[in-house]
Amino acid sequence: MSTTSFHAGARIPQGARAAVGVAIGAAAAGIAALAVAETWAAAFLVAAVCFTFAAIESQVFVLMLLFLLPLDFVPRSEFVFTDLGLAAHSFVVVGFFAGCIVRGELDWRKTLRSPITRASILFLAAVGVSVVFGAEGMTHEGLRGIYYIASFIGFYLIMVFWLSNKERLRKAAFVLLASTVVAAAFGIFQAAVGGYTSLWTTLYPAAAELQPWESRPPSFFGHENTFAGYLVLMLPFALACYVLSPVRKWKRLATWTLALGCPALLLTQSRGGLIAFVCVLVFAVFYFVRSRRRQALLILGTGALAVGVYLVIKLLSPARADVGSDMSVWSRLLLWGVAWQLFLSSPVHGIGFGAFPNTYGLYLPSSLGIGTGLEAHNIYFELLGETGVLGLAAVLYLFGRAAYQSLVIPKSADWFDRAIVFGAAGAILANFVHSMFEQDVLWAAQGGTLFWTWLAMLVASGNLRSAVPCVPSVGITSPAVSQGY
Repeated sequence: MSTTSFHAGARIPQGARAAVGVAIGAAAAGIAALAVAETWAAAFLVAAVCFTFAAIESQVFVLMLLFLLPLDFVPRSEFVFTDLGLAAHSFVVVGFFAGCIVRGELDWRKTLRSPITRASILFLAAVGVSVVFGAEGMTHEGLRGIYYIASFIGFYLIMVFWLSNKERLRKAAFVLLASTVVAAAFGIFQAAVGGYTSLWTTLYPAAAELQPWESRPPSFFGHENTFAGYLVLMLPFALACYVLSPVRKWKRLATWTLALGCPALLLTQSRGGLIAFVCVLVFAVFYFVRSRRRQALLILGTGALAVGVYLVIKLLSPARADVGSDMSVWSRLLLWGVAWQLFLSSPVHGIGFGAFPNTYGLYLPSSLGIGTGLEAHNIYFELLGETGVLGLAAVLYLFGRAAYQSLVIPKSADWFDRAIVFGAAGAILANFVHSMFEQDVLWAAQGGTLFWTWLAMLVASGNLRSAVPCVPSVGITSPAVSQGY
């Protein structure tokens, strides 16, 4: 008999899955109806649904959350919540662990054994220190930042607990790929019709009034760069499934993800996202290909592809191709310089997490026309200025621990384990590069949640492999060598 709860002891009949799906659909319909007439009632209903289904650890509900990860709703600022997607995840986190506590099923010692978990908590602590002791003091933005990071880590812990067997890990990965296909297809549809569409303007009414259409589709995300950041976190896993999987349905889904995801990434015209993906392709060449000659040819091909992408962007948007005259490039350089000045003023714990958008204007003359309320568009400079050495060291330690674990590959691993490991390694690399131009891992609900979900899948995969005797090898071992590719 199959189960839909976290522990094998709490079994739910197979037929109950359909009932749960109907209940979730009815709840969603109720939310949609109430959202028009009564926002507070809708908020309470969302909270109740998320809390209840998370508390009983419904498998259908968890998979639905993963599928809807690209979807968000950010109403106008006068509403009580500014990001309902993240708020819903918060209720999920509270409900999930409340249910575990009631059943006496939590084992925090086992959870904290993972270096990635400890590194994540260390980063959250560094953020908290900067907010409490920063020069700007405790601000609304600082507390909001703590809430964001805590929500990401909370969702990460849920996934570490829930991914307790290989079947769940496979289902979660499959759903994420399917969700990426839908998001990429919608982005391409937006480009085809030449507009955001009414669905996007409903999800982001305030942004729709401030962001004129510029032939760069954001899909279900608030901004096209955020969409690009999400894609580069998923495309490495799709590439690994395409290369490694002997299973037809996985290879077909991976093909669709790549066939739609790559054009969608190009249409976003996100230079940071495209550079990150090129780095992933170079990494994939050395990871999957054994022959030095073929590696050289593929690297040359990747370089030619990068030139082709530049020419396409120049055709789609000549202003973005001319870096020398692009104000977005020069404004970022100025913002990075301000972040460095803020770091020098408070090098240990910074001025306070989330304080940069309200502070940088004091260091730049208004005649430059940089605008207000901007991020530094580089999490390393932004963390230096806002959290000092403590915050930057903590996030680099987190990235380093995750990268190290993603390169510990057991020789006996099957194709799916290797795909997960490469997908996580590729996501970490892509995030590391993309973070030089954006701050999705800190302030984007979808991108931050997906990044920590990948960390959770990496940890869960390692936990499941450790239960099976194997001989690990530290460093990159080419799956193409071990599996005859």
